[in-house]
This record gives sequence, C-alpha cells and structure tokens, in this order.
Amino acid sequence: MNAERQNAIRAVARRCNDEIKSAIKTNPHVNRDDISRPIIKAHYQKISPSFRLVDLLWAMGVINGVLKER
Repeated sequence: MNAERQNAIRAVARRCNDEIKSAIKTNPHVNRDDISRPIIKAHYQKISPSFRLVDLLWAMGVINGVLKER
C-alpha cells in the first residue's frame, strides 16, 4: 500500500474513532457494540470501493494502540 492510500484510510479511521469515542462518552451505559457498529458501517460506506472493512478496522486498531503497524 502506498503512502497516499495509507493516509486516506488513516484519515477515515481517525474520524470514525473520534466519533465512536464521543458517542460512548455521551452514552456510557449503552452496549459499545450497539454504538460502534452503525458508525463503522457509515464510515466504511465512504471507502468501500477502494478498501476492505478489515483495512478500516486494522487502521483503527493501530490508532488505538491495540495493534502494531507492520
């Protein structure tokens, strides 16, 4: 993956991550899966022709420090 594509997926992942965190902060007692699933779907629709869902989830994991970037 070239730098241009990496920057694109990271930008979408960053926006998605921020939106999920703010939604969880406003509704802390709601199941996190119920909050995050529609947000991830909405952001994935924007990049679906060029990237796979796993690419978005991987980039979000790297941003959150859960996964290491290769």
